[in-house]
Amino acid sequence: MIQIKITAKNGLHARPASLVASIARSYPGKIYLEKGGARCDAKNILSVMALELTCGDVVIVTACGEHGSLMEKRIEAAIRNFDQTE
Repeated sequence: MIQIKITAKNGLHARPASLVASIARSYPGKIYLEKGGARCDAKNILSVMALELTCGDVVIVTACGEHGSLMEKRIEAAIRNFDQTE
């Protein structure tokens, strides 16, 4: 489990949500994003967008299965990298 603070001024809108979902789909195990008790399947872009992650929100990334921590770190890196380019 990794906690990430969203720092992009536009939050996690369609482009970064699509990137997160694409990375998550490359993982054979279950991977979830969670905000304020709401949890979604990170492989589904609409579910990711439904979390409405805005600047300042903290999202929890949890991957279950073999190499789960590596996948969590890949998603964290993608979100942080996107935060810097926005």
